[in-house]
Amino acid sequence: MPTIASSTANLPSGFHEKIDSRFNLNSEIGFSRGQNFINSRENYTSGLELRQSLSWDYTPKEWFNLHAGAELRWNQTLYSLDKAFNQDYLTNLECRT
Repeated sequence: MPTIASSTANLPSGFHEKIDSRFNLNSEIGFSRGQNFINSRENYTSGLELRQSLSWDYTPKEWFNLHAGAELRWNQTLYSLDKAFNQDYLTNLECRT
């Protein structure tokens, strides 16, 4: 019964003639589902991941490129046997240059 699904959307936008910049907005959704046995009992798991990132590239000359970006990720994992193991957290809040 394993199920894995994902979806990605990317929205690039550029202003090459005027300010030599490019902006990228990326959204991703991932879903997973599985079944296993723990001590002879069926356990169903499901996971959800939402990711959002934004980046900016500035290239005024061929020899110079400046890149800055940030990414935010939210994860959720659910278990059918023991709800105490369920997880819901925000991770990978990072800034890149």
